[in-house]
Amino acid sequence: MYPNPTLTLTLTLTLTLTLTLGAHVGGGAKYNIPLCAKIARRMGCDAFIPETRYAPDHSVNDGIADALSAWVYLTKVRFIPANQIMVLGFSSGGGLTLGLLQRCAQNRSLYGEKAAGGVMIGPWVEYTECTTSISMNTVSDMIVTQRVYDCIRPLMPRICGGSSQEERYAASPLYKSMYDLPAIHLSCSNHEATRDEAFLT
Repeated sequence: MYPNPTLTLTLTLTLTLTLTLGAHVGGGAKYNIPLCAKIARRMGCDAFIPETRYAPDHSVNDGIADALSAWVYLTKVRFIPANQIMVLGFSSGGGLTLGLLQRCAQNRSLYGEKAAGGVMIGPWVEYTECTTSISMNTVSDMIVTQRVYDCIRPLMPRICGGSSQEERYAASPLYKSMYDLPAIHLSCSNHEATRDEAFLT
């Protein structure tokens, strides 16, 4: 998860598969098109931004399934080589990014080769408990304010697809295998609500 900082890689990218959500309860593709387009332009490629399902009507696993459908569409229908696709996710989209890459790694015969890599920006990947930074950094995080925190916590059973600890573990990408994943760049500041999860990842 932490590549050599002195290593320089030259990638030929066709596009970024960009996953965006607001704490698994809102947001979505159309609200993030300007930012995703700007990142893709700087990377010299196109952006593909699928809509994914979210709470309260759907769980995080439904969102990962939608991300996987987008991956299959790009690689099996559009025939874009996997090693020319960068998977990028913001916040809870970072959780979808990690979940997608893990699902692909678990079944290479079905989902094909590795992506060029992954980018997780302020990723939310742990749903079993409230980390210290999530509860304390609401005063410094520009997005996850106290009001947002108070709104999200009661929805955790719906986000995880259940209220038991086992169901929360099963929904959390942090606790799944990291074996055979492509290189992943993780970005998070000390002021963000997801800081502790970034360190754990």
